[in-house]
Amino acid sequence: MSVVERRVYRRQEGRALPVALPEGESALPADLWNAPQTEAILIYEQAADSSAAVAWAEQYGIPLHLAGSVFEDHTRPRLYEDGQVLLVSVMDPLDPEAEMLVVTKPHAILCLSNRPMSWWSEFVVRWGRGNYLPPYAGPRALYSLLDEVVDAVFPVLDAAQERVDDLGSQIIAGGTVQQASVLQELRILIQLRHQVAPMRDQLNSLRSEE
Repeated sequence: MSVVERRVYRRQEGRALPVALPEGESALPADLWNAPQTEAILIYEQAADSSAAVAWAEQYGIPLHLAGSVFEDHTRPRLYEDGQVLLVSVMDPLDPEAEMLVVTKPHAILCLSNRPMSWWSEFVVRWGRGNYLPPYAGPRALYSLLDEVVDAVFPVLDAAQERVDDLGSQIIAGGTVQQASVLQELRILIQLRHQVAPMRDQLNSLRSEE
């Protein structure tokens, strides 16, 4: 799928600053990527679907951890450009060091982070600020958005629980298990439970009030 246009932005102090790429170049300049003031890189590609963005990510060795969009019909604005709304999704909650956003819409954004970050803090930053809300967004839209997020993450939580159970079974059976592996899986599981379970409880409360 041919890319109609590519625009690159540097996110700095909550603002998206345009970055000029050399004529004919599509790779990210190393000095820009490694700059301490660079929080993230936004690559905007206008294409018929997300396949061009995925192909670009694969070409430059960007790991793909997210298959499709978590939100699908619950996307919301991230940046405005020439009157067009650029759409985003959410990062893989199990990979805080690399962010890959692909939206299955006519406009696609890849958002790549060059620093470790908590997926939850990034979620709060992206979705928790009122000035990012579109004018048509109301309580019902926000409820639907959160419901989509929780439904998408709960299978990940179940998978994390299964991995912890498997490690426990190996230990009971006398197998050799690295301590770092156990701690890593427990950290992931605890993080997910602390962050997702309260969201589900709140959503269930809202649903019961309707």
